[in-house]
Amino acid sequence: MEVKDEATLMLIHGALRLTTAVMVANGKQRW
Repeated sequence: MEVKDEATLMLIHGALRLTTAVMVANGKQRW
């Protein structure tokens, strides 16, 4: 795997984790 592709996957993975954390935080605030 190229370094560029690996970095992209890391960014996508981090973005998914961040989005999930935001969704969970919003869900807790609603309830």
